[in-house]
Amino acid sequence: MKGKYVSIDVWATWCGPCNAEIPHLKKLEEEFEGRNIYFVSISCDDSRNAWERFVQVKQLGGI
Repeated sequence: MKGKYVSIDVWATWCGPCNAEIPHLKKLEEEFEGRNIYFVSISCDDSRNAWERFVQVKQLGGI
């Protein structure tokens, strides 16, 4: 990611505001695709299984 802008989003599957933000973040990622920016989302969930299921169901990409 050296030389790139980095947007860091910290979230959790159980966080209501985090869930509400997902469509906006997806739109932003699409809008800036191919530009000099990476979007990094960091989950603070305790359960890896909950996180993996959530990512699959919501079809989340990213790093």
